[in-house]
Amino acid sequence: MAKLTGPLFSLGAHGTLARSLTYARRRGQNICRRQRGQLDYESFARTQVRNRFREAVETWNELTTTQKANWRDLTSRKLPISWNAYLSRYLNSIKNSVPCIKLSDLTTWLGHTKPTTFAGGENTAWCVTDDGTYLWYGLYTRPAKLVKVLKSNPTSRTTYTFGSGEDYILGITDDGTYLWLGLNTSPAKLMRVLKSNPKSWTTYTFAPGENSAACITDDGTYLWLGLYTSPAKLVRVLKSNPATRTTWTFNANNNSAWCITDDGFDLWVGLNTSPAKLVKVFKADPSFRATYTLAGGDDKYRCITDDGTYLWLGLFTSPAKLVRVLKIGPTIKTVYTFAGGENGAYCITDDGTYLWVGLNTSPAKLVRVLKSNPNSRTTYTFGSGENSSRSITNDGTFLWLGLGTSPAKIIKFWR
Repeated sequence: MAKLTGPLFSLGAHGTLARSLTYARRRGQNICRRQRGQLDYESFARTQVRNRFREAVETWNELTTTQKANWRDLTSRKLPISWNAYLSRYLNSIKNSVPCIKLSDLTTWLGHTKPTTFAGGENTAWCVTDDGTYLWYGLYTRPAKLVKVLKSNPTSRTTYTFGSGEDYILGITDDGTYLWLGLNTSPAKLMRVLKSNPKSWTTYTFAPGENSAACITDDGTYLWLGLYTSPAKLVRVLKSNPATRTTWTFNANNNSAWCITDDGFDLWVGLNTSPAKLVKVFKADPSFRATYTLAGGDDKYRCITDDGTYLWLGLFTSPAKLVRVLKIGPTIKTVYTFAGGENGAYCITDDGTYLWVGLNTSPAKLVRVLKSNPNSRTTYTFGSGENSSRSITNDGTFLWLGLGTSPAKIIKFWR
């Protein structure tokens, strides 16, 4: 940085010349310095900050005029307009790890968008998968319906209605080319839907006695479906030829498979029994199984997620309970009981730091659980008519909660 007298043959100079030299006055001195271009590299911190501002803009644009007007009550001399107040509160909530959900001086929810309500007859958003651009919801209707929702504009939806006898979707998975749907029929049915043309589907019917495909997972080569039978059954389906299936029947009293996850080596199947039971299935030889039973009163597994070290399972109890199971020693488990009125854990997702558990209450409730200390929980209660959590998915920025209402509703919830 050079100090000048009579810069550019004048008494003073200010600004940049030819994008190379910048003239200025600092501390009473005329100076000249080289203009350096700023590097716009995508560091993790910079990307994170940009994402937060983008999220704030997206959620602000989704508010109604009335909701935006409510923010004027929070303005001050430093925050002259409602948008600035909203942005300030949003960023502070992220900084302090406290979601900006419902403020005591406002009557509107600010942490989630107004629910997107499906059309009449499109009831109960039972299961969901997310491909990045679209959400695909399986509806618990007769006949079954599949709804494709554009994430950037959830009001943009397309509904596909299946044929007679193709009823009640309970499970869904996406392999990139096809969606695979498990149906609650007797016998159970598996549907393969071409994503590029969802009107093109193929239905595979299981054998008599193989009823109610309650849950499904995909390992790339095989689909594994848990059946809601007594005793429970596990069906392995070769994806390249879905007519090729093998069925294993669980031991007596190991009834009603409800949820399933695959860690690559083992399948873990949660049973809807009292008390709840967890079955570990060795994939290389599914006849080799081990069953782990909870204590009395810890009933009915409804949802499961796997973080690599622990399994986390929700119980359909009143109040709801969360079970943490050490995978290398499944007898080592801890049960966490939610507060009164927080009933019926129905769906769960894991963002790495928190678990998010949807409850089967009216109105619906969403519980955020700190994984490092599961006794640290925050509960969010939704609005009137926003009832019965059924499905949940997490895309890294937003949670998408499907409700068991008639017609179905979905809620976009920023974390």
